[in-house]
This record gives sequence, structure tokens and C-alpha cells, in this order.
Amino acid sequence: GEKIIIARPLTYMNLSGVAVKQLLAKYGASPSQLVVIYDDYDIPKGKIRVRPSGSAGTHNGMRSIISEIGTQDFARIRIGIRDPEVNIPIINYVLSEVRKEDYELFISSCGRAAEAAVELALGKSVDEVMTAYNK
Repeated sequence: GEKIIIARPLTYMNLSGVAVKQLLAKYGASPSQLVVIYDDYDIPKGKIRVRPSGSAGTHNGMRSIISEIGTQDFARIRIGIRDPEVNIPIINYVLSEVRKEDYELFISSCGRAAEAAVELALGKSVDEVMTAYNK
């Protein structure tokens, strides 16, 4: 079936699940049709990771989505944001703006994430997209 792609900006959201649940209901879609794109502190900046399912890890927005829709079984595309040169508490880091010297890197990462999402929406398998983008 068709894929529903949920993308969110690189900002703090911990009630994402409410909106995702409403979107799935509005379109009569199942979690297997869902693709969530989000920032992930556990991945180095500049990298993206496509996964078929999994836990929320440290991400409050993903924890909310999993809780609201009742499953971890949906595709996700994680955009890495961790910068080993920045030594501040994680909450302060994820709420801060992207440094100007990192703009191009993040634009590129977001572009690759969008390309991966389009591949999924066009019917490529998660495994095929993982092989192409998880480098």
C-alpha cells in the first residue's frame, strides 16, 4: 500500500504520537505504511540510518509515537545530529540551533533522508533502501 511519511524539523517534540495516531486514523493507514523521519543524537551528524522497526532509544518523540500507535513496527529514517566536539547536556544540545558551519552538512543529510523516504514511498523495500543509504 501507499506509504505515509511523517517528517519533523530538528526541534523538540515529545507528543508526536498524538499527531501520528490522528494521521493514521484520518487516512485509514496502518503502522506498516508509516515512515517517520527524525533527528537522532545517537548517530553522528552527517549520517542517516534507515531501519524497518525498533525501539525509541532516547528519543521522546519516538517514545510518544510508539506508545500512541501501540507498535514499534514501522519504518524510520534517523538523521544524525551528534557532534563529538560539543560537550553540553543532551537536552540543551537537541534544543539548540544548528551551528552555521554545520548548515550544509545538515541540508545534505536531510536531503538524503528525503530521497530515502521517496524510495520507500515508491515501493522499494526497507532492506533495499537500507543498503543504499546506511553508509
